[in-house]
Order: sequence, then C-alpha cells, then structure tokens
Amino acid sequence: MIASVPRLGLPPHTLLPTIEGRPPNPLNPPPGCRFSPRCGTATDRCTTESPQLAGYAGERDSGGGLVARHHPLGAAEETAV
Repeated sequence: MIASVPRLGLPPHTLLPTIEGRPPNPLNPPPGCRFSPRCGTATDRCTTESPQLAGYAGERDSGGGLVARHHPLGAAEETAV
C-alpha cells in the first residue's frame, strides 16, 4: 500500500501501483493480517497473527504515520512504482 502513495517527483498522470483482489470484509475479516490474501510478501505468520501498529517515519515529504505489518519496510517497497 505504501508503494501506491503519490510521490512529488513523478510525472503528472503516472499510474500508481495497485493491490490485486478485493478489500477484506469488515464484518468477517480473514484471520491474522487482513491484507494477507492480497499481499505479495505474506507468510504463514501473516495468516494467523494480527500485526501490531508501529510508527513509520516515511519520506521527508510524506510525514510518516502508523503501519501494522510483520515484515519491515524495505527500500524496494518504499521506492516501487
């Protein structure tokens, strides 16, 4: 999801990456991480254990925020376009 955040340096009308599939049903979410069925880096842990919220500094222009994930954010994910 972080890869789909618009970046100031991208040319106008650049298509952002998308996540395949449909959002989880809020009334009947999957066990573990709600996005594990749609995540390309999901592991067995993701399907059984919900991740905890943690701070994310982000890029200088994004301001950061909170993320909930089992795997650390890598440079390849943050810069993927």
